[in-house]
Amino acid sequence: MKKLFRNTFCLLLAVSGLVACQEQEVEVFDTPSASFPGISVADRQIYTSYSDAYKAYNVVYSFATAPLGTEKVVIEIPLKLNGMPVDYDREVSWEVATQGTTAAKEHFNILDASIPAGEIYGKMRVEIIKHANLDNESDSVTVYIKDSKDLVAGPKEFAKAVLVFN
Repeated sequence: MKKLFRNTFCLLLAVSGLVACQEQEVEVFDTPSASFPGISVADRQIYTSYSDAYKAYNVVYSFATAPLGTEKVVIEIPLKLNGMPVDYDREVSWEVATQGTTAAKEHFNILDASIPAGEIYGKMRVEIIKHANLDNESDSVTVYIKDSKDLVAGPKEFAKAVLVFN
């Protein structure tokens, strides 16, 4: 009886193992995308401005720390390539959000956003312009990465940056 039970158990185990071992196709995401750093642990050790609470890459700048007479500053916000580098520069498209942006259009200018050839990190350059109200209040610019001809927008949690300046 023990032998019959053991043989039946082994047969059922073998059959269940064969049924469970079916080859499945692995989904591959090979479309390169752009995001702000923060997806990986390594990113967060180098680029510490990603906020889980706000699901955004945050940058804060104060003209109070700039040399006297500074009227304009260019802030560089890092970009991250999710995919393989190529041998040409890739432009990153962006959109300024109306919700979350308090700065008037004449007080900031996004100069460019790209990831250089052969690199996995790039930058978005934002010029901010000092104005009288910054003595008493802060302005903010919220930017989202959008699909471009070279790259799609990365995961939505990592496609938003907020620049606050005063």
